[in-house]
Amino acid sequence: MYSEARLSQAVAAVVQSAHAPPVPLGAIRARIAARSASPRRFVPAYPAALAALLATVAFFAAFPSQSLSVAQTLEERYRSALEALGGTAPVPAPSSLLAQLTAQSASVETAQSRVNFRIVPPAGLPHDVRSVDVKTVKTGEYSETTHTWSVGAPDVTFNYGRADGRTFTLIADKYDPRTGLPPKYMFEDRGDDVQPNGHIALVRRLHFAWRNGDQVMSASAGDGISAGEIAAIRDAMRGVELPARDLRVPSSGTVQKLYRLP
Repeated sequence: MYSEARLSQAVAAVVQSAHAPPVPLGAIRARIAARSASPRRFVPAYPAALAALLATVAFFAAFPSQSLSVAQTLEERYRSALEALGGTAPVPAPSSLLAQLTAQSASVETAQSRVNFRIVPPAGLPHDVRSVDVKTVKTGEYSETTHTWSVGAPDVTFNYGRADGRTFTLIADKYDPRTGLPPKYMFEDRGDDVQPNGHIALVRRLHFAWRNGDQVMSASAGDGISAGEIAAIRDAMRGVELPARDLRVPSSGTVQKLYRLP
């Protein structure tokens, strides 16, 4: 799962590190076309490795002779797909910064000692949740004023497993008015990002964010969790829902935040 910002940053990181000779695109497209249809998958963002990064890395692994020019074409197609859905692709994060966005395993107690906000744990979880993995993860921050990236304070991720094998993630972070309104949508790929016709298939998913004191928790609907289940969690936590920014409305924030899932 990924926002338009995470998508661009992930793909750009792969593009910047790719150094390989060209490969016949016809053979690639034929191989893709021959593959059986894959079910939709809801891939959490490493922002940067969000679904885009995972899909692109898998593409390079399958075709190790992929060229930089082809990788740049993929990035352009992702940008075009986002724009067609009403999104934008902001400034990519440098790979040197992405490498610093590390994760640490934690309990709620140890996580509390690492973050600068009061953690309100999730409540009202789906009845079939069977496991939880808690981590603190460093974030990235892009200043619209100085046009520079920096490493920010860590957030807390709650990664849940369900009885049927599905998973979903909730992210808790400190409320920061500099980021403006949260986005209304995140994006999901459909398994094969590069389609036989050369287009990128992305699906918009509703994104939710709410406050409990100085904590903001966010989640996106998808195959792992429904919009109704997210609303039930928010209500059980007695969270205050934050208004969402539509894609075509410019952000009023001065800072973009980059979240990386472990």
